[in-house]
Parts: sequence; C-alpha cells; structure tokens
Amino acid sequence: RLRMDFYHQNVQDSSLNSMSGIGHSAGLENVFYFLGDDSILLRFEYDQNDSDGSQWRYSGLRFGFGLSVIALSLIDLRLVVDYFMRDFADSKYVLNDGSVEARADKRLSVSAGPEFILGSVGRIGLKYSFILNQSNITKIYDYQRHLGMLFWELKF
Repeated sequence: RLRMDFYHQNVQDSSLNSMSGIGHSAGLENVFYFLGDDSILLRFEYDQNDSDGSQWRYSGLRFGFGLSVIALSLIDLRLVVDYFMRDFADSKYVLNDGSVEARADKRLSVSAGPEFILGSVGRIGLKYSFILNQSNITKIYDYQRHLGMLFWELKF
C-alpha cells in the first residue's frame, strides 16, 4: 500500500526560528497476516519538513516494523519499532571548538504492550515506549525517554 501525507504545522512563534511550515511524507507499507489475525507490518517512508525556521527544516528516512499477536480473541499484544534518520542540513550550530556543524539525528523508538479488545466498539490498552535520540549536536539533542501510557480507543 502506498501512503502519502501532507500536513501544515502552525506554531505561534515570534522568533526567527519558527517551527511553522509544511511537511510532506510518502512511503510504502504492507501488512502480512499469519495464523489468522496475527500480523507483521513493514514500513518505509521519506519525510520532509519545510519549516520557516532553518533549525527545524529537515529531510529524513523512516523504517518501521510492527508485530501484532491476538491471544484468546481478547488481547492484542503489540510491538512496534521505528527508526528515523533526519538531516537538518540548513541548521547551523557553533560547537565548543568553534566549528560550525549542521544537525543530523537518528531516533529509535520501541513500544510494546497489551490492548484489550472490547468487541467491535473499541480497545483499552497499556503501552510502554522507549525513545533514544542520537545527534551529532550531543549537548542539546541527545536524549532518551521512557513513557508509560494508558489509552482507550472507541469506534463509531
């Protein structure tokens, strides 16, 4: 399946380094089913953000993998891995040694958790996510996050 997204982000920012702008992404994704309702998702995407501020303007490649295993027709056990490489070629950072460098990031996110299936009306789930961002501008953009979530989804 071919997927294309276009989005506009408008952030009220009076500074010159505004995040406002237009983003585009295009990619391919496919879901492979096995053992009935269990599935594997594979995804590749090119993403571009043309923000007004050069520090936020990037182009990047994203690779995704998802695994969904249905247990007892009531619980959907999910694992999602996403790897995103972004090049902020227009950004300029002055490093401690006086050199100027453009930012480049690599972000790995891993999410896992059960979703309890509520028939055809929705789901309730728990999710743990780990995010690791590695950047060549380490003092600002290197980070890792641990997130826990409780969510519900209703279908109309």
